[in-house]
Amino acid sequence: MRRDRLRAALLALAPLLFIGYMGRHERYFARWLLPVYPMLCLLAGYGVAATATWLSGRLPRARALLPAALVCLVVAQPLITTVHGGMVLSRASTFSLAKRWLDAHAPPGAKVVIEPVMRPEWAYDGRGRPIWKSWTDEHPVDASQGLIDGYALLLSPRLIDLYAREGYCWVVASESTYGRVFDDASDAPAAVAYYRALSRRGRLSYVASPYKRSAGAPRPGRNVVKFEFDQINTYRSMRYERPGWATLIYRLDGPGCGGGQRVPG
Repeated sequence: MRRDRLRAALLALAPLLFIGYMGRHERYFARWLLPVYPMLCLLAGYGVAATATWLSGRLPRARALLPAALVCLVVAQPLITTVHGGMVLSRASTFSLAKRWLDAHAPPGAKVVIEPVMRPEWAYDGRGRPIWKSWTDEHPVDASQGLIDGYALLLSPRLIDLYAREGYCWVVASESTYGRVFDDASDAPAAVAYYRALSRRGRLSYVASPYKRSAGAPRPGRNVVKFEFDQINTYRSMRYERPGWATLIYRLDGPGCGGGQRVPG
């Protein structure tokens, strides 16, 4: 790099300009950094080589081991994260676990409140036929402000009485929605009140958690891992055990839900 300072300057400047430009946007996805990874790898390689040369003059006896030791030091964190991520992704997702549980406990044709962040096929069988009657199918969400935001703005505690009255006895709540609501509580106070009321009045029948048991149980308003909507699928935290968002299934009681009927185990 000393022999070609212009090339070195361009190599170092390009990632900084790119990251500076992308940092001006509100949304973040790790894949957007892919264009600068080759340049960052070259810079990292140069950094390791330059550091090894500098240290060799001060630690001549360790000269032969320094490059390998520095490489191990540099790749340790991404290697650990990659292995952890691979192990997490090798297990059944919370979506699969929650759907499997609901398949076993909610009869076909039952009315279920499924948040629109769940994949549409989640409520359908292998032939594309609906398994349950979904609340959002009968009450479409205005997606002009974004699907999740549009849904969150509709939420309020009064909906819980409406669910029970109309026979929507199962409510599926997703961390992807309630996490965002509690993260920006001042923007949707009615939605915060909705999830708190659901926790009080609904009977929590099943929790599909992506976290290790030792990390604690997820609940609306209680984060196991700090909620960051744009990084919820990276699974960087060692508290993750399986992919997906925390998915909670509540059973309601009421006139259309069999009163105090016992929830099947």
